[in-house]
Amino acid sequence: MQKDVYGLADEIKRIRTDAKLRQVDMAERMGVSYRTYSRWETGVTTPPDGIIKRLKAAVSGEAPTIKRNDLHDAHGVDLGMEVMERLRRYEELKYENKQLLKKVDAYVRKYGDL
Repeated sequence: MQKDVYGLADEIKRIRTDAKLRQVDMAERMGVSYRTYSRWETGVTTPPDGIIKRLKAAVSGEAPTIKRNDLHDAHGVDLGMEVMERLRRYEELKYENKQLLKKVDAYVRKYGDL
């Protein structure tokens, strides 16, 4: 379990408990699996940027709806398919490679591009 230096996991849990929701209910509102949400709340994995704003919107019922056209870039590339392909490839990686990707991601978040 990673150390939750910024208290993000505690804040995620507080938002959910203040709304009197179960983890599974919050996961459904966020459009993620229960397992993913649980890992965010327990600090096992780092959630995406802007998660607090999205959580607050989800409990208030103001969560934006993503339209199919929003999943295309300026060149018409279907980003939904791109994301799904990247997720599929990630799932096929060995554990060691996933850990390396997490370290690279943490470095980029802290220091910017490589």
